[in-house]
Amino acid sequence: LRARGGSFHEITPLVHPETRELCERVAEAVNDPLIGIDIILSDATKSWKEQPCGIIELNSTPFINIHIDPLYGEPVMVADDIWKMIFPELNVAKNNKTA
Repeated sequence: LRARGGSFHEITPLVHPETRELCERVAEAVNDPLIGIDIILSDATKSWKEQPCGIIELNSTPFINIHIDPLYGEPVMVADDIWKMIFPELNVAKNNKTA
């Protein structure tokens, strides 16, 4: 947590596709489309198959703010994806154009 001296590096866009697929399979296995997966690996740009790694915990209420307002890296607006998941009939891009 930032309040305790921690920092967040947004690397989601850099995650290797096979590692992303692993995380998606974990979410499917626990039947939870919105889950935080804490995975440890040396290089996020390499596949989890190419290096020692481990999933250390699953968070049922992940901190989406660390992606929206990271200390380092480009923000990822995960809240948009969550809204689209909950309300698929809403088109955020369409609504933004009319504003």
